[in-house]
Amino acid sequence: MPFGSTNRTFPSFKSSETIVNGRLADHRQGNTAGRSPALPSLENRRQAVPRLALRPGGKDTGAAIVGEEKGALIKVIVFDFDGTLFDTRRDIADAVNHARRSYGLRELTLDEVTPMVGWGVRKLAEQAFADTGIRTEEALKRIMEYYDAHPGDRSVLYPGVRETLPKLQATRVIVSNKPVHLIRSILEEHHLTPYFDYVIGGDSFSAQKPDPFPIRFLQARYHVGTHEILVVGDHAPDIEMARRAGCPSVFCRYGFFGKDEVGADYSIDRFAELEPLVKRLREQEGSSGSDVSSPPSTKPVG
Repeated sequence: MPFGSTNRTFPSFKSSETIVNGRLADHRQGNTAGRSPALPSLENRRQAVPRLALRPGGKDTGAAIVGEEKGALIKVIVFDFDGTLFDTRRDIADAVNHARRSYGLRELTLDEVTPMVGWGVRKLAEQAFADTGIRTEEALKRIMEYYDAHPGDRSVLYPGVRETLPKLQATRVIVSNKPVHLIRSILEEHHLTPYFDYVIGGDSFSAQKPDPFPIRFLQARYHVGTHEILVVGDHAPDIEMARRAGCPSVFCRYGFFGKDEVGADYSIDRFAELEPLVKRLREQEGSSGSDVSSPPSTKPVG
């Protein structure tokens, strides 16, 4: 579909669905009776993932990808949402403080709310109302009543996102712990819906980041290996999901969590740096027969 279209829709799946060898099964209850055997173990799949030569601090060295998989392509790019594509902290803080005010509690500062973001809305409610004696379910209901009505009032698209996304010649997917309807609402408001091929939210499956299940689902959906999926995010759950799945990862230093690179393979200071990084990876893929001992380049990303 051309990028100018605004009629993009995203398929949805029940939270209990899972993928076993490309087929749907019951993930919540682990029911795979009568179905194909489970996906290969993570350890077995990890052996086929190319290792990435890095310089200290997790940044890309420019060195060739080496390992058992020669000429592997980055075919799918997985993006986190909050802190990666959008700065959504103010809207989230507004929703939290609306709920807290309704109980006569003091408002939390933006700095207090920020560390609570990224683990899903239930965890947000738990942390925002810790030691208050208020039940998480009630707090969550009040948070979501406000957030559903004001999902993107003060959310800001990071510089370079709109310009860079169409230049990334890969399937573009969002994997977030945020509810899908909120992601879609913000994308539509900013006319970004056509830029993404698929959206997975915190309510799409029973498993959320850092569980690697979303990656396994994408493997089955797009028939790709983990070495063909690049994960881009600003928070520990993003990078840990990639690590558990065996995917290369990119840490966004401009996001909510600053310089804490949490073991990512690469890092970028601006979203626009992702384009030259992906381009360089593809160039390396074209010459992936490079010897392991080849000296790495010290050219920074971007």
